Amino acid sequence: MLDNQSMYDIFKTKDARYDGRFFVGVSSTGIYCRPICHAKIPKQENCTYYSTAAQAEKAGYRPCLLCRPELAPGNAIIDASSIIASQCAKMLEKSCSDHQSISDIAYQLGCSDRHLRRVFLKEYNVTPIQYLQTFRLLFAKRLLTDTKISIIDVAMASGFKSLRRFNDAFKTHYKLTPTDLRKKVIDTSNDSTSNIKLSLSYRPPYQWQQMLSFLKANLVNGVELISDDKYYRVVRFKKDGEDIVGWLEVANDIKKNALLITIHGELLSYIPHILARVRHLFDVECDPQIIYNKLKVINEYKSDLIIEGTRLPGCFEPFEIALITIIKEHSNKEEASKIINNIIYEYAKKIKTNYKNLNYSFITLDDIIDLSKKSDEQLNLLNINRDLSNKMLALAKAFVNEDINFYHPLNPDIEIEKMTTILNIEEKVAKYIALRTMELTNTFIYLDNLDSKISIDLKTNIEKRVDLLNPWKSYLSINLLNNYKGGQTNDL
Repeated sequence: MLDNQSMYDIFKTKDARYDGRFFVGVSSTGIYCRPICHAKIPKQENCTYYSTAAQAEKAGYRPCLLCRPELAPGNAIIDASSIIASQCAKMLEKSCSDHQSISDIAYQLGCSDRHLRRVFLKEYNVTPIQYLQTFRLLFAKRLLTDTKISIIDVAMASGFKSLRRFNDAFKTHYKLTPTDLRKKVIDTSNDSTSNIKLSLSYRPPYQWQQMLSFLKANLVNGVELISDDKYYRVVRFKKDGEDIVGWLEVANDIKKNALLITIHGELLSYIPHILARVRHLFDVECDPQIIYNKLKVINEYKSDLIIEGTRLPGCFEPFEIALITIIKEHSNKEEASKIINNIIYEYAKKIKTNYKNLNYSFITLDDIIDLSKKSDEQLNLLNINRDLSNKMLALAKAFVNEDINFYHPLNPDIEIEKMTTILNIEEKVAKYIALRTMELTNTFIYLDNLDSKISIDLKTNIEKRVDLLNPWKSYLSINLLNNYKGGQTNDL
């Protein structure tokens, strides 16, 4: 834990590696800032430090309009001493517009709402409701500043049930109305289209090309696309029984240490969900310096095996990653590609986007259940045998029945064990799925088929060291995948 002097020194030097780790309340102005703020540095005796924006606002500070605390990168689950509190915070952020109750979240986390409130208050020094209110207001402030979305749509997307409530909350907390704030913005970063452009800050460095190479090696044709150093994908949500379909684009702005996100206007109501999923997919909340300092000992055995800024590829949708991994585990690279393409073209919903080769949404659980009812002859036309069909059906049922918690597990090891039993897959395959879907930072997957490429001495030295690399062993696994397999995950 940093002391006050260290935090003030970081504030003076604008060290981007600590962005989002803490916020600085300035008593002489009544505002709070990110440690990278370029406003005039206040006197040290006027500074107070807070671990979250919600804490700073609870203490009576308003967000700085220059450095904009709502843009600071968040913290990974590993940063919290209480996994329950951290998972709750992420669920609140992701579903801020869904009006999910604390009791519902507590049920999903397997604890009482009273216990959840107690551990959350201990971890964040604010209640879950206070945390949610701050997140909604900062998210609304972001939409008002960075987009041309109407104020009523901003209110709804941020989780306020009425424009009156939104205006009252905004004025109470920030001493100005949403309209006043928008007038302060000279221009927005958005063009005249209905598309929404936002950013997600990260702590540098970020190995963007490495991440794109990994994703490209595991791309779902038609659903995902990588072109011109950008990532694109089709997005689908269900609302009142109807499909809401659109697309998103992710680019990297290395000068601003931020990912630039363009979201199709049809997906307005799902912006919090989409941003949470993009954070997960691109490991935005990672602290690369801490991880590299732990893993760099491996470079004594082979230089540049561990690269600072390597991110853990997450996922946009757990079912998608789990299904693709099971297909790849069951088949060789060429066969797996044919099977994935076949089921996409047979079942996926075709849509129109602005991009060539980006025209399918991913298949649904119902699609897999329907596929399992086909005859062996029909399955053969899709290059699928009955054994693979049964595994795919078991996966779909596990999602439908919530037998495996892919979304907010408190103990991923238990979920890995369930996967091996329910899905009948090897432990290393289950670990890989957990690594991609559950923000699992501390699982080592030794890739047996690296033996022909990796020296015996290096393998021995890694195996000796691996248990000393907690809690970042997953990053070692990804570095090995990137170095020796180009990110390919067939035959894990």
